[in-house]
This record gives sequence, structure tokens and C-alpha cells, in this order.
Amino acid sequence: MRLTLLEPSLVRSASWLAHRALTSNLSANDIQGMAPTDPDLTCPVCSKLLRDATLTPCCNTSFCDECVTNALLDNDMLCPECETRVKSLEKLKPDDDRRDRCKKYVEETLEASKEALEQEKKEREAEEERLRLAEEKRKKAEEEAAALKKEEGADREDEDSKPAIKVDEVKKDDDELFPERAPEVRPLSLRSPLPLSARPGP
Repeated sequence: MRLTLLEPSLVRSASWLAHRALTSNLSANDIQGMAPTDPDLTCPVCSKLLRDATLTPCCNTSFCDECVTNALLDNDMLCPECETRVKSLEKLKPDDDRRDRCKKYVEETLEASKEALEQEKKEREAEEERLRLAEEKRKKAEEEAAALKKEEGADREDEDSKPAIKVDEVKKDDDELFPERAPEVRPLSLRSPLPLSARPGP
């Protein structure tokens, strides 16, 4: 099995992926149901972004309108923050400042989410293109290696098909190129006279 190794710059950590999943392609409801990055916009009861922020008359704490209403009704009208008794729900008042800030927070987060989604798309396309080019390069290298191997095999077959040169043929060629000279026969008149001791007697 062939494994594809990615460059370190393209390896994404699990935390980065989790962050990208949480910040890309979000809706307004998704943002409303998440804990905001600004603690001042967090409801003390549900720990989510304030929805219809409402202030208590006792400690001036901001809650979601639904959260503080239910908390007062369920706890004998005791404030969930300072436990002071609130005379009536009519004493609650809208927190206009935080309502405006929450609205702006949702809009900015939606815009950031769209940008994150677009960036993720570009990165995914770039990664796919990089992998495509790498695959093309790999295939080209394999084809070149196969062609070279085939060419080497053809050369080897040509060498094997050549007739072997026999030793007798080599010797025959050498004899034709370099014939042996016949022994020189000297005339009798040129031969050295035998010494007297070697001459035959009368």
C-alpha cells in the first residue's frame, strides 16, 4: 500500500480542525446558542449569548429575558445572581446597550464565518491541486522508469543475439593477418665450413 506524505505546512492539527468546524458556515441561531468570546455578553444562567438582554432591578445583572423570568418564577422571585427578592416581573428592564452589542456580535461573527468558509474552500482547492500535480509527477516518473527499463532490456537482447566468436575463428583471423614465416634455407656456399676436426677422414 502506497502512503502519501504531506508537507509539514499542510498538516492540520486536531484543535485547528475543531476551531474551523466551529467558526465556518455558522447561522445566526448557531451563534446565539454558543458561548460568546466576550464574557460580558454571556448569560449567567444558560452560559450562552444573551438573548433579549434584560436587567434585574436589584444587582443590575443582565440575563436572557426568558432565563431570568423562569428563574424568578421557579425560585420565589429571588434573583439568581444576588438572591434578592424582586417584587414583580415588571421591575425587569431591557438592557438596550447589551442588546445592541449582541446584535453587532452576531453580525460580525456571521461575516467571519463566511470568510472562514471561503478560506477553507480555497485551501481545499489548493490542496487538491497540489495532490493532482504530485500524482502526475509520480506517474511521469513511473513511465520514464518503465521506458528506461524496457530500453535496457532491448539492449540486453541485442547483445545476447550476437553470435559468439569461436577461438578457432579468432586463430584463423590471426593466421591470415600474421602468417608464419617459412624457415630460411641458406645456400651451401654460404654455410660456415666445418672445422678440421669435424671433417670426415680420407
